[in-house]
Amino acid sequence: MMEIFGRAGKPHFKAQYATLNLTQAHRDAVNENPYVMSPSLTVVGMSVPGRFYEALTSREIVDGFLPRYLVVETESGRIAGIRKKRNVEISGDLIEWMKDCAYAMGESAEEPSGGAEVKPPQYLNDPTLVPNPVVIRITDSAMRVLDEFDDELIKRANYLEHDGIGELLGKTREITHRIALIVAVSDESEEILECHAQWAVDYVKYYTYQMVDKVKLRVANSDFEIACKQVCVAIKSAGPMGLTLRDLSKKSPLYRGMDDRKRTDIITVLKDDGEIVPVEFKTAGRPRVACCTFGTAARVSRRKRAIIKPYTNLLF
Repeated sequence: MMEIFGRAGKPHFKAQYATLNLTQAHRDAVNENPYVMSPSLTVVGMSVPGRFYEALTSREIVDGFLPRYLVVETESGRIAGIRKKRNVEISGDLIEWMKDCAYAMGESAEEPSGGAEVKPPQYLNDPTLVPNPVVIRITDSAMRVLDEFDDELIKRANYLEHDGIGELLGKTREITHRIALIVAVSDESEEILECHAQWAVDYVKYYTYQMVDKVKLRVANSDFEIACKQVCVAIKSAGPMGLTLRDLSKKSPLYRGMDDRKRTDIITVLKDDGEIVPVEFKTAGRPRVACCTFGTAARVSRRKRAIIKPYTNLLF
């Protein structure tokens, strides 16, 4: 899968195995179709965000596996499913359009005569053959939009290097170009126009940057690091009021399941890394001391609603 991603215009050779002890029939079967010409692999997977990020480690980022995917995380929340079975008739225009795309042969296409049935072209059964490609050119204005986004990606990747996830943006440029092409073809345009390129940039940028932020907060290589990030996410999600240690036990299952020593270690590590800071909120009675993110603590302190506590008073 890693190799096929960049083989859209090249042959992809399958793995070779020794055939010394095989019969001639088996040798012929192994040597049949030794390569696939111009492979275009589409992989669609679905998961819930929690399970998805828990299964990821830095290995999938460094080796380039995750950067080859466009991760789309919906923000619509839970919705009711279809509770009754409904027979939806498929549009005839859609069926014809799909046939045209599947059987497209470029200049070598042969129109059926006398109402004859359209037969699948030979290349659908022979992976070593490829149809004549239909060239979709790109306009100068569209190319400028994509080049500007490429410059932005380079700066963002350099910034993410200190978190060790700069490689996440390694294939974003190529993904954006492919999305722009898909949009142009869907619009039945003979060129990739500026509007197509801008739509692709906006779409890819939104979901890729969203995924980068989630990876920074959730992907870890050890159970302790996972717990630290879960605590950090819980505190960040709490907003300007932060979380007390009692509230934190309710919001973070991993933190709740740890003993006092490990809980102290998590809070200390997050404080030393500059992720959280203890804040004392003024109330009518006893002051409320909570953990807040560093930026939130600075804002509430300036409004004189709270006081950032000294380092020595962190464990309260």
